[in-house]
Amino acid sequence: MAFIFFVTSAEYVDGRIEAFFKKFSNMMEKMEKKEMEEVRSSLIRLKQLSDVHLKEEVSRNWDEITTGDYLFDRLERQASYLGVEPKLCECSFT
Repeated sequence: MAFIFFVTSAEYVDGRIEAFFKKFSNMMEKMEKKEMEEVRSSLIRLKQLSDVHLKEEVSRNWDEITTGDYLFDRLERQASYLGVEPKLCECSFT
């Protein structure tokens, strides 16, 4: 998992980012493996949902065009990445 931030005003935003990383790190440490698997499988199912209305599909694809990313299969890719069993590693957010 990776986070990328582009910051223009440093002090306040930096403090908020640090607070987020501390809270996120504490939350991850307290989360049991079973709960993490439930969250992961729920997120995979959410990413695999079909668009109910044409407007949803158009909006999603138009966002890809306007941002210049052109990843029209973004949801499928994300679901695929989430489906891969994560390797155990030591993560540091500080």
